[in-house]
Amino acid sequence: MKKPQLLYYRSNEQIKEYRSLPARVKIRWLEETTKFFYYALPKSSRAVAEKFRKGLIK
Repeated sequence: MKKPQLLYYRSNEQIKEYRSLPARVKIRWLEETTKFFYYALPKSSRAVAEKFRKGLIK
Protein backbone atom coordinates (compact mmCIF):
# COMPACT_ATOMS: atom_id res chain seq x y z
CA MET A 1 0.00 0.00 0.00
CA LYS A 2 1.31 3.43 -0.94
CA LYS A 3 1.81 6.05 1.72
CA PRO A 4 -0.40 9.12 1.26
CA GLN A 5 1.35 12.20 -0.04
CA LEU A 6 2.24 14.86 2.49
CA LEU A 7 0.45 18.04 1.47
CA TYR A 8 1.08 21.47 2.88
CA TYR A 9 -1.84 23.78 2.27
CA ARG A 10 -2.27 27.43 3.19
CA SER A 11 -5.30 29.57 2.43
CA ASN A 12 -5.05 32.90 0.63
CA GLU A 13 -5.70 34.65 3.94
CA GLN A 14 -2.85 32.80 5.63
CA ILE A 15 -0.53 33.70 2.75
CA LYS A 16 -1.52 37.38 2.99
CA GLU A 17 -0.93 37.31 6.74
CA TYR A 18 2.53 35.78 6.25
CA ARG A 19 3.43 38.34 3.59
CA SER A 20 2.61 41.15 6.01
CA LEU A 21 5.16 39.93 8.58
CA PRO A 22 8.45 41.85 8.85
CA ALA A 23 11.44 40.24 7.12
CA ARG A 24 13.24 39.69 10.44
CA VAL A 25 10.35 37.53 11.70
CA LYS A 26 10.36 35.45 8.51
CA ILE A 27 14.13 35.00 8.69
CA ARG A 28 14.00 33.96 12.36
CA TRP A 29 11.30 31.40 11.53
CA LEU A 30 13.41 30.07 8.65
CA GLU A 31 16.51 29.78 10.87
CA GLU A 32 14.59 27.96 13.60
CA THR A 33 12.99 25.58 11.11
CA THR A 34 16.32 24.86 9.43
CA LYS A 35 17.95 24.16 12.80
CA PHE A 36 15.11 21.83 13.80
CA PHE A 37 15.33 19.80 10.59
CA TYR A 38 19.13 19.69 10.77
CA TYR A 39 19.04 18.10 14.23
CA ALA A 40 16.20 15.78 13.20
CA LEU A 41 18.40 14.28 10.47
CA PRO A 42 20.35 11.10 11.10
CA LYS A 43 24.02 11.75 11.93
CA SER A 44 25.15 10.33 8.59
CA SER A 45 22.93 12.79 6.72
CA ARG A 46 24.20 15.67 8.87
CA ALA A 47 27.75 14.74 7.96
CA VAL A 48 26.88 14.89 4.26
CA ALA A 49 25.12 18.25 4.76
CA GLU A 50 28.20 19.65 6.52
CA LYS A 51 30.48 18.52 3.68
CA PHE A 52 28.11 20.11 1.17
CA ARG A 53 28.07 23.40 3.12
CA LYS A 54 31.87 23.43 3.27
CA GLY A 55 32.07 22.95 -0.49
CA LEU A 56 33.59 19.47 -0.24
CA ILE A 57 30.68 18.01 -2.21
CA LYS A 58 29.25 19.58 -5.34
